[in-house]
Amino acid sequence: MPDGSSPQSEFTPDPAFASDPAYVFTMNALAVEAAALDALAPPPPFDPGSWAEAHIRFPEGSPKPGPYRHTTAPFLVEPLARLSPEDPCQDVVMIKCAQSGGTVTADLFLAGVLSNLRAPAMMIQPTLGQAKQWAENKFWPIIEASPALGGDAEQGIIGSVLPRSARTEGGSTGLKIRFMNGSYLMLAGAESPNTLRQHTVRFLIRDDISGWEEDAGGEGHPIAISDKRVDLNYALGLAKKFDISTPLILRGCVITAKYEASSRGRWYMGCVHCEARFDLRIEDMQIAENGPPWNVRYDCPACGCEHTHADKRAMNARGIWIHTREIDGVKPPRVIATEEEAQRWLTRDLGVYAMRPGFWITGEMNPFLTWEMLAQKQADAKGDPKAEMVFINLDLGRPYEVETLTPDWEKLYARRTTEFSKGEGAWGPLVFTLTVDVQRDGLYYLIKGYDAEERGWYLDWGFLAGETAEAFKGAWPKLDVVAQRGAPLPGGAQIRFDGIGVDGRYNTDAVHKWVARNHQGGAKGLVGDPGW
Repeated sequence: MPDGSSPQSEFTPDPAFASDPAYVFTMNALAVEAAALDALAPPPPFDPGSWAEAHIRFPEGSPKPGPYRHTTAPFLVEPLARLSPEDPCQDVVMIKCAQSGGTVTADLFLAGVLSNLRAPAMMIQPTLGQAKQWAENKFWPIIEASPALGGDAEQGIIGSVLPRSARTEGGSTGLKIRFMNGSYLMLAGAESPNTLRQHTVRFLIRDDISGWEEDAGGEGHPIAISDKRVDLNYALGLAKKFDISTPLILRGCVITAKYEASSRGRWYMGCVHCEARFDLRIEDMQIAENGPPWNVRYDCPACGCEHTHADKRAMNARGIWIHTREIDGVKPPRVIATEEEAQRWLTRDLGVYAMRPGFWITGEMNPFLTWEMLAQKQADAKGDPKAEMVFINLDLGRPYEVETLTPDWEKLYARRTTEFSKGEGAWGPLVFTLTVDVQRDGLYYLIKGYDAEERGWYLDWGFLAGETAEAFKGAWPKLDVVAQRGAPLPGGAQIRFDGIGVDGRYNTDAVHKWVARNHQGGAKGLVGDPGW
């Protein structure tokens, strides 16, 4: 009621009229109407972040045991808010460094939304075994440490999650975590199509997607398969998809591609001495060159004041998410000097990208990794490509870019033919070859045709992403498909290759095994030398 009173107190019959049937009937009708309106009223807006602060506790042994607090990682507040069912966006992307709160964001969201809304959800990890490990080592410990989830017999609190001991009575199992209100969370593995099929869910969490296999048991890419699980709710505007991962190699990195298609949120830490905010990167830091102690510092570009790792908590407390997507040729600078300027960027119109929020958690902002640790890890990895990749992917949270000697694309483009398109086939070739160059992150292939005068046609080419160190894994099964398909002919037909050559100077053992298996198809190992 407007004055704060309840419908019951508002419609309490006046004793002076209690004997009047018409009056009693009217009062009863008004009470029924008030109860009906109360039942039809929408539930109050649900904020996963606020709910987590009020109800979630992390168990002993966690990096930060005890009640969840936004002050530990303030950069999780906005992603949690965008995951709220009240927010109209349906796709949220998070690219991150290791151990920085990405999966915790999913934990908090799932715990809150499934405790308060009756809805099905699915958590997908690279394998079903990893999904079970996530539940056992991360999610269940949070449930058991939080009375709102797991209950507390001593305090008489009944938790929102059904215990695993109640399996025979419809309780939680190894693959399905059930909630008292009828919600449930299913566990699935990207490599297991059986766990991805025949379910309709409202909330879909896909963790570590850059590490997923590209084919789930021969049934297609698990991202495409899992998308089907939310299609119905997505069409109704009720679904949420949350994709999380550390990045891998830049070319073919799934989470990087999803982030690039998003609003491209970057966390601008705040200067502790002035109003400036900045997108901090390790390249901006002053690091001692003579070894530890590294004495890492960052000087504010606006006021020149020095910051060390000891200031990181305060810098994050003043931090804001700035969505750096270029709109109409304009994007934010890496340093925003004033509060007024920050507000302009915070409130600018992102157009369709406002519905595609993306967030990037970097090693520089990670509260659980000191700047000195970053400097030490960078020094330890220097000169070792594999160690550098681990440092860049896991510690900095960036995709690793492999150096290549690729020719200038404009010169190649100027020499293109207009008589046929890539993959269509051409009139003239009589002999067809497939040649393959082996790199760490995949296989480059080229299909050529030759006529009797040894003139050549480039018929098809491409890059098959995946590891190449072990035969029959990663990119090699994709090469099987190309080799078996053959060369394109005009009209859509295919013809068997007359010869297949694979450069064996890199990952030689894997090359030998693939060539031996495809020897009947004309495959041979080659030795590539510089020059002609």
